[in-house]
Amino acid sequence: MKKIFSVLSVFLFSISLYCGVGKYKVFKKDKYIGAINYYEVNEKIYFDLNDAVKILNARKDVYSVSSRVIIYLNGKKLNISKDSVNYDNLESINVSKPVIIRASRYFVLSDIFINPLFSKVFEIKVDLDNKSKIMGIYEDINVTGIKFFSYIEKTRVVIYMSKELKYNTDVVGRSVILTVFEGSYITQNENLNVSDGNIKDINVSQDKKTLKVAINMGENYGSYDIFTLKDPDRIVIDIKPKVEAEENRIGKVIEPTSSASQSSATFVLPDKIKKNYDKKVIVIDAGHGGKDPGGRVLFGKKEKQINLEIAKKVYELFKKDPNFEPVLTRDSDEFIPLYERSKKANDLKCDIFVSIHSNAHKNKNENGYEIYFLSEKATDPWASDVADYENASVEYEDKVFDYTGAALVLHSLARNEYINEGSKIAAYITKEISKNTPFANRGIKQAAFYVLRGTYCPGVLVEVGFMTNKKDKANLDNSSVQEKVARSIYKGIAEYEKQHK
Repeated sequence: MKKIFSVLSVFLFSISLYCGVGKYKVFKKDKYIGAINYYEVNEKIYFDLNDAVKILNARKDVYSVSSRVIIYLNGKKLNISKDSVNYDNLESINVSKPVIIRASRYFVLSDIFINPLFSKVFEIKVDLDNKSKIMGIYEDINVTGIKFFSYIEKTRVVIYMSKELKYNTDVVGRSVILTVFEGSYITQNENLNVSDGNIKDINVSQDKKTLKVAINMGENYGSYDIFTLKDPDRIVIDIKPKVEAEENRIGKVIEPTSSASQSSATFVLPDKIKKNYDKKVIVIDAGHGGKDPGGRVLFGKKEKQINLEIAKKVYELFKKDPNFEPVLTRDSDEFIPLYERSKKANDLKCDIFVSIHSNAHKNKNENGYEIYFLSEKATDPWASDVADYENASVEYEDKVFDYTGAALVLHSLARNEYINEGSKIAAYITKEISKNTPFANRGIKQAAFYVLRGTYCPGVLVEVGFMTNKKDKANLDNSSVQEKVARSIYKGIAEYEKQHK
């Protein structure tokens, strides 16, 4: 009996070495807002689920059988299962024991909240001082990304912001120091390795009042320019090489390294240098095809056929114009995965990408055309539904491509450089379609279409009309109306190029 008691005592003592309970004080910036209970086991901190939901002004669903927890925050979902965490279907990570239960209370692993993905997706940053047992919450994440783009003639550093912020710059030795006042970034500290000759690396540091971005120069550094852009708000720093170093710096832009060595906020654009400077490459994408018929139809032609017929007409118009070099992603009834369409455009170093589709709705009275350009957030719920509908083409793909993984996150970040130009192209095409076709104008909208997210050029997606509307469908099937739509797309893009040379 004494032996059993002795073994039990040792067991209980060993547990006490690795377990602990207590509270973290919680601050929003400098204001104390309460406390959150924690449970520590094997040097891992778990927060009380009910406290966490209250502190974050969120709500939750708990599935006791599977120990699955869903936290709803800022219109998005944090899905925590037995061995993984999914950040609003953007990316999943494998986590050992993300949830534990103690005395009928659920505790969630603290690492889930301090992961940079949490800040990016939910736009709330959580910092922990485990020594002082203090949690800091920053809700106003107004600097959403810091990226660099290496070109032959310069290296561009872009600070993406959700609103306009004041800043200044100082040169200290061989470093340009950018101070963003009241800037709040998604991570506390970050280092971006560039090493392209112009820039050695970029160090990002955050304090309570400012964000500092230190751009440490490489051996070829000559000068820098700084300016701002709108829609979205950006601070842009162009680092230029010394004149004698420009030709020898790099033969092409730097290819991205593996995701392990890149920052999650970094992507380098492919080589956009073309041998033929006279012609603009226009990639025309006929949506769906082959085993993917597109949306349901009331009568007549399938969507994949309508899209292809209009795309071919657009192609022929551009082919007659010596200023353009048009290319079709498909010229027959074949299935092409979305990622291959984007890759084809990138391989051709496209200047403009236009994807042609036909719409559908359960309400047969819905009619008209709408034009989309890229955004990670949809303009409205309908825009989100349209994106989901078009993105559903991935279900037909045999090869697995990670549309929601880190690679796609990087693609979408790089695409931000072209969002503003995409909106302008959409405006020019809208003007022409409204003037020359029978389709009603439903407006210019934004949504996260996979086929646009993967292309490195300004792009738009045209939903020509509704196949589920009797009048629209008759027009969609009509060759002369298709010709009017094609000519409107051509004229819109041609006018955009004329005005933005």
